Amino acid sequence: MRARFLLLTTTTLVINLIIYSIHSKIIQISNSKPRRDVNNNIINAHSGNIVFVDSTYFLYGENYGNGSNYIVPNNTKIPKLVVYTSPDMLTWTFKGFLHNNSIDQTKWWQHSGKWPHFPNGTWWSPSAMFDKKSKSFILYFGASTGECCDAYFGIAQSFDGVHFQLITLNETPSQGASVDGSSIFIDNDGKGYVCYTAMGVPGMDGHVVAIVCYNKYRFHLKNHIHIIKIPQLTKLQYHNRMN
Repeated sequence: MRARFLLLTTTTLVINLIIYSIHSKIIQISNSKPRRDVNNNIINAHSGNIVFVDSTYFLYGENYGNGSNYIVPNNTKIPKLVVYTSPDMLTWTFKGFLHNNSIDQTKWWQHSGKWPHFPNGTWWSPSAMFDKKSKSFILYFGASTGECCDAYFGIAQSFDGVHFQLITLNETPSQGASVDGSSIFIDNDGKGYVCYTAMGVPGMDGHVVAIVCYNKYRFHLKNHIHIIKIPQLTKLQYHNRMN
């Protein structure tokens, strides 16, 4: 669904150790060793973000099951979205898939009436923020009914960062285009913005970056703010820029 670049340069291979200092703790992350959760399973959460609320880190990402690659050919069911939590960015606990991690199964997303193509659907690039005004976590992601490439905004809300209520799987962007990755931001004045990659914008080829704001209810998109044309690079151009 997305163009993914695997940058295997000598510099990247040499930089195999990243050291973070968080709350006076040294956390070592090695590119050559997978991160594992408290049950010793590899952390399977890609292309997402981390939110810190009330002394807890929440990691949201795409889960590809047991697939070894980012792209799973001929698949209309993965990736799906997951959440991990940690008190220190070192020990991570898997808290489940967002669509079915409630003890009360009646609250699973397939029972909401908002997922008519269940179990099909691929969900991409989750972006979460904590909204102080509503005291809840707001999650945006790309939601496609199939493998690729017509995608809408999926939106969900949670009051504990783990158990999410599905708001919609078909929020249409302001450009009426297909969504390919997004990131949300809440400014100091309480206004919320969504920056996303749009495909199929009339009069424009390839991927463009658009910014919109969402309304006071924090869910549905409101005003189109700005759009930026991103030049499409050939493989040679990309290689030259990276080197």
